Order: sequence, then structure tokens, then C-alpha cells
Amino acid sequence: MFFKKIAMQQTTSRPSFLPEIVKTFTVGNWKIRTLPIEVPIYASEKSQLESLANQWPACFNSKHANWMTDVFGVPSVVIRIDYTVSFEGKVNVYEIEDRPAGFEIDALASAKAFQAFVETLKNICEYTNKPLGICVSRGRMFNSDDFYWAQRLKDFGGIRMVFGEVPTNPEDAIWFVRTLRDEKEYYALSPYSLTTIKYEGDKSYGIALKLWKPLKYIVGGMDSFEGIYEFKRTIEIPWSKPFVVKPGFGCRCENVHLYHPKRPSNGFSTKTKIEKAIANNEVHYIQEYYEPESPAFLPTEYAMIRRCYLVFDIASKAYKVIGGQWEARPNCHKIHGASDAVCGPLVVT
Repeated sequence: MFFKKIAMQQTTSRPSFLPEIVKTFTVGNWKIRTLPIEVPIYASEKSQLESLANQWPACFNSKHANWMTDVFGVPSVVIRIDYTVSFEGKVNVYEIEDRPAGFEIDALASAKAFQAFVETLKNICEYTNKPLGICVSRGRMFNSDDFYWAQRLKDFGGIRMVFGEVPTNPEDAIWFVRTLRDEKEYYALSPYSLTTIKYEGDKSYGIALKLWKPLKYIVGGMDSFEGIYEFKRTIEIPWSKPFVVKPGFGCRCENVHLYHPKRPSNGFSTKTKIEKAIANNEVHYIQEYYEPESPAFLPTEYAMIRRCYLVFDIASKAYKVIGGQWEARPNCHKIHGASDAVCGPLVVT
């Protein structure tokens, strides 16, 4: 309880080092550091997250069809919103992950949230009267935590687990599919899938939700024998201000560049690197830069973001906040599950 209270205090007294209660877990080739200090999700924050999550499905194209879209009209049984909260209590969104990873980290850092995720899977199975299947592709077996959290469900009644190959007779179960987007052999699982597969990581939703803007826009076109050619122009880049550019598809901070005119390092990209990414068509959107949080319970060099999972509730037919984890890194504002990161529970009050 002592540490929980520290997490919610605003104080000028900051620790010089991480508390000794930090625990280190080995997950495959990774070391996961957890700190059992709870960061609360208050009512206003929860309301903003759920409102955004329940607007999000309408921003997805019909090409994302899977079992969830066919039955409930939403692309995924579980999503994750990465964000910060401003001093005024406003949720500033970095991403909405349609097929989030990190469930083993969640189990280690925020057990209640992981259990709520498992309960959601059980409810889906009861609704369909089919067993759960978990499919982890060869491409994700050794570069993600999917294999490890799946082991926690081995006592899940009648579960099918398939690792490194495409399951046979997939119609006999309802599947939680974990693949890389270019593993085309798994696309056929979409009619039985609880999440996106082929179009995982599509960031086009951010335009409709006004989270970011396109880097290029159409200024004209002409007809030709082959069809219509569109002429595109890159918007004027605001180099005097901090911003973020990101790709059309992607996850794990792939091709995401942070820019700050006064910060050439600590996770920020240079102007030259961003200009090259734009020229190579590696990035498609530009977003306002939101400063990570600097909580009182961490040393001053640590920057923190929040990662909240929301599950689709069958009864209300809406996404509900279940909690998640906060994540922080020292001397770096590009925050993800790196070796120097530390994480802890993000809990609903």
C-alpha cells in the first residue's frame, strides 16, 4: 500500500534509483523488470478510453473481416490503447493496437488485467459453444511473448494449441491467431479468428478519429490508358515543433520517428532521417507529439506511458477497460519493451 500511495502523489522528492522491490523475470531471450507500484485509471480516464475504443470499429475497412466482425461488427476481441494523461486529465493517444502483444508482461505486471482477458476468452467460447484455439506462427515463436502466455492457458477446457504451423480443421474452434503480417498461409484463418490477421497494424483509423493527419494529399490527376494517375504532395513539415511520423501499417514502433527541434537523441530521429523515411514512402502519417509522463515514484531520467487493454464485452456489446501496465524507460522517449524498460500495474479504481 505504501508504494501505491507514492504512485499517486505529486512531490518534488524523487528517488535517485529504482526501488529495491523491482523484480526481474526471464521470458525467452528477454528480461522483464516489474515494479509493483500501481498507477490508477480514474473514472474520467476510463470514460475517455472506452469512448474512443467504441468509435474505433467504424473506422476499420470491411477488408478486415474476421469472425469478430462477422458476428459483433468489431475487428478484435481485445485491443490496447497506448497513451499518456495530461495534467488536465486529457487522454493523449499514441496508438490503438488492434492485435496487441505483451500478454505475458501483463500477466507478470498486472495479473488482474490478464485474468480479465482470460475470462473474456472463456465467455466467447461459451457463446460459440466451441473450444478456444491459440495459433502462434513460426515467425512469432521466438520474437514475441506469445508462446509463454499461451502456456498459462493450458488448463483452459478443451483448448487447442498450435505452434509453428497452420492448424488443421480450424472450423472446429475459435482462434486467437498470432502471426506476422506477411505470413500469408495464415490468412485463411480469418473466418475463425478473434482478431485481425492480414491487416494487423493498419493505422488508417487515426484519420477518422482525428488522431493524426496524412503526410501526403492528392492535388490532381489525369486519365491514361492504364487508368488514373494521382498527383500527391507532401504537407509542409513543421520542423520548428516536435511531432511524430508513422507508417500506414506497423507495430512495435516499426518506422515510427519522433522529432524534436531541441532534442537530437534520447529516442528522437534527426531531420535527415525523417526526410529519408518520407522520400522512401516508409511513413504516411504525422501526429502531434505528446510528452511522456514523469511520475514521482521513478527517478527523473525515466519517462512513462500507459498501456491499457480493453476487451469486447458480449453482454453490453461494447469495449470495456480492464487495466494493463505502465511502462517506462530511462533517457529515452521512444517507449516500448526494451531491455532497459521497467513496467508495473495500471489498475481501474
